[in-house]
Formats: sequence, C-alpha cells, structure tokens
Amino acid sequence: MKKLNHSFQKIKNEWCRLLQYAKKHKFGIMFYTALGVLSSVLSLFVVVFSKNLIDAVVEHQNREVLKNALLATAFALSSFIISSISSWVVAQISTKISTEMRHELYSHIMLSKWSSIGKFHTGELINRLEGDISAVSNGVVSFIPSIFTKSMIFFGSFAIILYYDKTMAILALLSAPIL
Repeated sequence: MKKLNHSFQKIKNEWCRLLQYAKKHKFGIMFYTALGVLSSVLSLFVVVFSKNLIDAVVEHQNREVLKNALLATAFALSSFIISSISSWVVAQISTKISTEMRHELYSHIMLSKWSSIGKFHTGELINRLEGDISAVSNGVVSFIPSIFTKSMIFFGSFAIILYYDKTMAILALLSAPIL
C-alpha cells in the first residue's frame, strides 16, 4: 500500500510540474479551448442542417433544400476555419512549451556527469529527447481542452438524438458502456 501511495504521489508531482508549463500559457490554452468548443458546436449544427437537408430532399421542398444546404455548408466552412485557427494556436503554444522544456532539460544535461550520459549514442539521445519533449508538450496543451471539446460533442450529440427520438437516445446511452 505504501508503494502504491508513493507511486500516486510521484504521478501527482509530475502532473503539478507539467501544469506549471501550462500555467504560463493559460490564456492561450483557454483561447484554444474556446475555439475547440466553438468548432464542436458548429459541427453539431452541421449535423442538424444536414438532417434537415435530407428531410427537405425527401419531401421535395426545393426552397428548404437550398436553405439547409447553404446553412450546412456555411457552418461546415466556419468549423473548418476555426479548426484551422485552433491548430495554429495549439502549434504556437506547444512550440513555446517545447522550447521551455528543452531549455530546462539541456541546462540540466550541461550540469550532469558526462560519464552517465556517455553510454548513449548522441543521435539517439537527441532524437529521444526531442520526441519525448514534443509528445509531453502536446499532451500538456491539449489534455484539458480535449476534455471540454469531447464533452461538448458527447452532450450535444446526445441532446440532438434526444430531441429527435427519446427512445433512441436512451438506448444509445444505455448501450454506450457496452460498446
């Protein structure tokens, strides 16, 4: 039990250390989160207008077909543009955090004993450090925003299904843990 508590404490300490990097860029991460949520909402509108478009085509309502096609296209393009901006924002933040992590790591390497590092091939060491730092910085930036965007998509999709067919919504919710 002590070993388990020690492991959880180490994990907690690592998360706190990683979140210190995120804290420095909290406004950028909040902006990225807001863009992700907005993109998710726009995508849900695309689904609704696409459903309305199909209904209008089946019912031969030409005016509704044009209206829903334009709305679905406009929301899809808006979602695409916002997703593109969001990708740029996350790339900027990840690059800044990666640079901070590299600086800290390389400073640490410069102060460490070369005999313990000397057993690694230089190229392998640098490749490993770069890859690990990139993976960690991307995780730091995208973990919390993904919770919000995925939750928005889940609850928004559930609300849409619930609106159109309550029975199907309940069945989908009950079968989700099985699938």
